[in-house]
Amino acid sequence: MTKVPVVKSLIVAVMSVSLLASCQSTGSDNEAAGTVIGGLVGLGLGALAGGDARPATMMMGAIVGGAAGNAIGRKLDEADRIKRDQLRQQSLEQGRNYDTAGWYNPDSGNSGYVTPQNSYQANNGQYCREFIETVVINGEEQKAYGTACRQPDGSWQIQ
Repeated sequence: MTKVPVVKSLIVAVMSVSLLASCQSTGSDNEAAGTVIGGLVGLGLGALAGGDARPATMMMGAIVGGAAGNAIGRKLDEADRIKRDQLRQQSLEQGRNYDTAGWYNPDSGNSGYVTPQNSYQANNGQYCREFIETVVINGEEQKAYGTACRQPDGSWQIQ
């Protein structure tokens, strides 16, 4: 095997990983970083396992690794949403008016807090509650005011 096909495969694989990362127009930094890191790990594993088919395994390793890394990056952001949603549900159900509860994700550094407000019964019979929610992403605070109503299954849905 000559070095030229391996070098060409390496260039194509790195370009493929870069394209995967750039396709995340609505994704986050975690998704892009996961794509690149996963792609490079896959590229290395493909080079080790490739034997005579090294160029093809390097390319496939980069593509599969990039996709897997992207999914892991997306999960980190999902962890923030899960923590926020769990806290909101708990605060609306059990929190006393104007008592603030918070969440923090040490993996992302993001945090937030929810302050339940007054409860009332809507005209349709549903129990509803106003709340103030603040989310801190990359040190930047974003505040929202909302109303949620209890659903028949006991969950709270934002109106």
